[in-house]
Amino acid sequence: MIEDGSGSSALLAVFYIHLNPARIPPADADFSNGNDVVGRAWVSLLSIYRLADISVEAFLDLWPNLWKWAHFFQMNCDRIFTEEQDDLEGGICLSFISFLGRLPLSDAAIEMILATPKAVYAIARAWRCRVKDDDPDLSDGYPAIARLLLENTGSLMTTTIQEVVDGAGGTHTDLASLIVSHIDAILPGHTDFMTAKQLYLLFNIVDFITTVDDSMGGRTFSLYRQALGAFGVTLLPYGITRALTNVAYGLIHQNEMQGIDTLLRKSLILLIRILEDSRGYMFVREAFEAGLLVTIASCAALGLENASSRILLEQILPMSMVYYYDVQCLEPAFLQADPIIHCGPFQACQLVDTWRTFTTLARERIALVHSVAASQRRRACDNVKCGHILEKTDFQRCSRCLSFYYCSRECQRIDWRAGDHRKVCVPGHSFHLGEGVVQDLRVRERSFMRAVLAHDYETQKWTTVYPQRVAFMAANPGVPYFTLFDYRHGKVNISVHATSAPHGGAPDWDPFAGAACWDEGIASSLEWRNDIARASNSGGKLQLHVMAIARGARTRYIVAPLRTNNAQIHGILAQIAGLSPRSRDIPELLRGVELSGVQDSESVEIY
Repeated sequence: MIEDGSGSSALLAVFYIHLNPARIPPADADFSNGNDVVGRAWVSLLSIYRLADISVEAFLDLWPNLWKWAHFFQMNCDRIFTEEQDDLEGGICLSFISFLGRLPLSDAAIEMILATPKAVYAIARAWRCRVKDDDPDLSDGYPAIARLLLENTGSLMTTTIQEVVDGAGGTHTDLASLIVSHIDAILPGHTDFMTAKQLYLLFNIVDFITTVDDSMGGRTFSLYRQALGAFGVTLLPYGITRALTNVAYGLIHQNEMQGIDTLLRKSLILLIRILEDSRGYMFVREAFEAGLLVTIASCAALGLENASSRILLEQILPMSMVYYYDVQCLEPAFLQADPIIHCGPFQACQLVDTWRTFTTLARERIALVHSVAASQRRRACDNVKCGHILEKTDFQRCSRCLSFYYCSRECQRIDWRAGDHRKVCVPGHSFHLGEGVVQDLRVRERSFMRAVLAHDYETQKWTTVYPQRVAFMAANPGVPYFTLFDYRHGKVNISVHATSAPHGGAPDWDPFAGAACWDEGIASSLEWRNDIARASNSGGKLQLHVMAIARGARTRYIVAPLRTNNAQIHGILAQIAGLSPRSRDIPELLRGVELSGVQDSESVEIY
């Protein structure tokens, strides 16, 4: 074997002889007793891998022989080699690909390699083997994989992309796991220093992701653009959000290296694409825990990527402030960012006001997280003619639907016979925020949403909710209505709408039209029609409140009826509406009611 690669190109004739494809044994050959031809070919391959001065022309001439034998050993390694070794096939591929990576290959040579059947599979197989290895030396294998495969993904055909998938393990989930593991191997966690090699490898993997799932690319910021493709969705559970956040964090400390701005922009765009998707948005918490806030603050202080940071602070992150687990992880995230936001450069940056707006909302919701943990849970009897509002433990629950609660068997009997509960007493999915319903929202999420809704109702009922109700009743006498609490842009926007077609409109009129709805068909559901009837029968003790919350580009409407133990305020609002006041006079009339000593004695229960 060659010990020193220098001057060894004179031995190429030997390799032509021993790597003659005509000498490759048939598929059914027996290797149990060894094979001289195979042995000499193997030694020749190992020797070629040590060559230091092989010319590109010689390599191109030798390539057909070289590849056929390399592929032969790859496919028959378990039959040829007797020693036990983890991932023997992957190791053979990695040795071969590492050799190719050391050669000064032209674009034409790389194109020839990638056009060779099964060569892309071998590269992907080597990639899989290299990532599984814990060796932190990025010089071994990674540059070759990047040069041969990741840089050239755009030129690969669909069939060749399938070879990448096969080499990664056979499924898109295998490839997704490989990509995230690749990023983690190159950049394990937060770092304040990055080498040029790390930067090069990260550039290529980010471009690879956007090529395989082109919906994740693009340079424009248009919220609610096309959804993630199938592969983008596959990446989500493997930690791509965390990995990309780590990349962005690492990049902000490398401002003297060429290409940093471009890669930072691409990484943040990928994050935005993920978090604005209805399936990716549930990974906001993962981004927070990985340091997204300190990354945004650092970018702002350094004047980097203001456009991306503004989109995150103004449009994407505020939408998550109704989700318990997203808000819960914000306290440590703010602590991490505190040293940066109190420094002079941040206080003078372009995004300081945008940051303050977001943090004001976030800290308000953090306080509500603590209040949820300390609060006692109350309920209202689901016989709407009953005014009892008691501790949850004082009620008995319907044993069939597990969603309705009653203070007595008599109330349950009345609601079953006269309240139409029998029509909706079905266990299954519900549009309600109540307990016992089948949703993808966990109990703490729903409890927190009730707390957010109750807080906004209590703080804005005299200034916003009541004036809106009076104005609607005055303009639409006798028309049933609901109050919409819209949280899709973070801070609540309150408005009142008809529950059915106003003024003789189309019978299939949808009060929830105009948004891509998560739960299709809420307006036509039996449950919603029953809610309207219950509100009408309650005499003002049940007010229909609906939350609009965002999950990326889609909207979820959740019904959260407001229950009261009397209808005093409802009656007063109806009287004011009957006077047909001008809109500008309504706040003053309500102010007079508030100051007159008529107290709002509603005992609120949101469920």
